[in-house]
Amino acid sequence: MKKYFLNYLVIAALAVAAALNSCQPEDGKDGAQGPEGPQGERGVQGDRGPAGPEGLEGVAGNAGVMMYIYGSRTIPALTGYLTYSFPVAREVLEKSLVYAYYCVTGSVVWDPVPSMQGLYQVNGSVTYGTPNSTFAVYVQKQGTATAYGTAVTWNGFKIIVVPIPEGNIVQLSVKPTIDYSNYAEVAAYYGLPE
Repeated sequence: MKKYFLNYLVIAALAVAAALNSCQPEDGKDGAQGPEGPQGERGVQGDRGPAGPEGLEGVAGNAGVMMYIYGSRTIPALTGYLTYSFPVAREVLEKSLVYAYYCVTGSVVWDPVPSMQGLYQVNGSVTYGTPNSTFAVYVQKQGTATAYGTAVTWNGFKIIVVPIPEGNIVQLSVKPTIDYSNYAEVAAYYGLPE
């Protein structure tokens, strides 16, 4: 029994000696991250950095955008169309974008032409003229060219003409992020009143 006890004692002494010699601070693993300390005092203001690169050119202004506003009108059930005359000649319209919006009675939303509206669809066409041109609006049964057959009244109608300056008719590599079917976006983009 003494022999075993002595062996255990020698092994324990060697283990303690090894542990004491191997536990040097520079040899151990880093401990867990401690809590964040308090905020230090604010340092002195540094020197002003160099100017950044020049930014991209902004969107060109909306000079020349024309808007024609019409009051409440009813599209007859029998014909299913009506026309709006506006004072823009053919020479201008051939180099312009033309947008039209209508507001259904009882609504505050300006819907684009063309669009679907419940049981009917709304389409339009422009006829050039001098000095006036005409925007014809058709209210038809969905999926047909047949008149809707029921009179439809609108609170208002807007025609927007956006002339394209000479030299600006080019293929764009980046399209503007404007939804032309949304009157509010078009009005904001071109600086038009609601």
